[in-house]
Amino acid sequence: MWSGVGALGAAVGPGAGGILIELATWRAAFLVNLPFGALILWFAWRRLPMLGGGARGEGLDLVGIGLIVAGVSSLTWGIVQIESLGLVAPMVWAPASTGAILLIGYGFWARGHPNAAIDMALFEDRTYALVTLATFVFGIGFAMMFLTSFLFLRGIWDFGQGLTGLAVTPGPLVVILVAVTSGRLVTRVGHRAVIMTGGLVFALGQFVLGLQVTPAPSYLAFWLPLQIMGGAAIGLLLVGLSGAAVAGLPPSRFGVGGAVNNAVRQLGGVIGTALAVVLIGQLDTPLEGFQTAFFWIAGLSAATAVIAMGIPAHRLPGPAGIVEVESERMDEKSA
Repeated sequence: MWSGVGALGAAVGPGAGGILIELATWRAAFLVNLPFGALILWFAWRRLPMLGGGARGEGLDLVGIGLIVAGVSSLTWGIVQIESLGLVAPMVWAPASTGAILLIGYGFWARGHPNAAIDMALFEDRTYALVTLATFVFGIGFAMMFLTSFLFLRGIWDFGQGLTGLAVTPGPLVVILVAVTSGRLVTRVGHRAVIMTGGLVFALGQFVLGLQVTPAPSYLAFWLPLQIMGGAAIGLLLVGLSGAAVAGLPPSRFGVGGAVNNAVRQLGGVIGTALAVVLIGQLDTPLEGFQTAFFWIAGLSAATAVIAMGIPAHRLPGPAGIVEVESERMDEKSA
């Protein structure tokens, strides 16, 4: 359900945003977030209950957050500069190296911090570490796919802004259908099979796209079937990865485990966006750049499936989680 709701937003956003930009201005795509943000704040303040956690003295890890933001920003800036300056330019390797050092520094900082922004103790679980790595790799490919699709339809096939938004909508709609129905599939075949199937299908679609795409528009006969295929694969991946990330955690760790996994996917998205810009702008002709990007997405998707081979087929909460569930039930009865 969580993945399906997210896909609904992804389905509505591009079309609505494209139409909004055509009717008003590109600034409207940013300003429209203000009323939605205000509504979320009001709902959270008035309707969501205050849950435990603050009573133990937990607070924001401002130093850790600063290290993560600065590290990712520097690394991304270095990657983006490759397009115009080349790989060996000081303005490429200097910020990229600084970003890598800052992120490594966060790892050392988090080990000695009781309330680290990203709880590194989660990665002591081998399966959680593998799932998070797969999520990161998928996040890179997912972000590349979205940006590359928009730029291709606009720049190569010369679709208008609104038409481009509508043209990419069917994929997320398929994600919704697959996501809300594949939860039961996971219980039957396990997370590993679902993730591997999604990764391989996604890879196949992007490989075909890079191999056969042409400058002549062919939306209904070529692009749309591959988009539907990709939407189904992404639906499997989102459900499989988000479920596998927390499947073996005790209930009290569901929140932080899911949050860290989602944050890692967003970090991958930042890297993927920068990488897509570099690949599209590097080669001699625009079409070659897009084809290279599609092949990269296929490789990242296949890598996600390969990483998933190390994930147990079925994973249930361990004894600690079961004991904690029973303890919570006893506490509720006593209350």
